[in-house]
Amino acid sequence: AQSIREHARADRLRRDVLVDETRRTGHSTLGLIRALQQMLPEHAREWVYYGATVQDLTDSWTALTAKRVGAIVRRDLLAIEA
Repeated sequence: AQSIREHARADRLRRDVLVDETRRTGHSTLGLIRALQQMLPEHAREWVYYGATVQDLTDSWTALTAKRVGAIVRRDLLAIEA
């Protein structure tokens, strides 16, 4: 987990790898998983997506996105109110 946390950062994700893997697999989530795996040391790659389903990833991704969007909306509404 520590190795994944250290290496799997959004700013390090190679868009070209993501696009290539998505095209190759025909599945956007699998493309992302493969791109994330390529960012990691060999010993950590098998643990990306271990025991999860595409729906698990989608639910987590949606919740994290909603949380971030909610914070932006709250900030903007408070600015309008002020």
